[in-house]
Amino acid sequence: MEFPDHTQKEDTPLWLKVEAKGSGFKYFLSTDGKSYSELASVKNSQYKEGGLGISVYDQEATLFDEFRFSR
Repeated sequence: MEFPDHTQKEDTPLWLKVEAKGSGFKYFLSTDGKSYSELASVKNSQYKEGGLGISVYDQEATLFDEFRFSR
């Protein structure tokens, strides 16, 4: 699954998964919640603590059905 030039259809869900290990983060996207494709990965050892935030750009509204956090 690839997402270049991806256009999301209205009322179609997307799943975003973020893995944090050590100083690294990996970001994944799925259209079915089962098969994920890696979007990006970054390493940053500058920060010893922090949090996770979600920022969404949309011209109308964005709805979230569920958030799950696990260790």
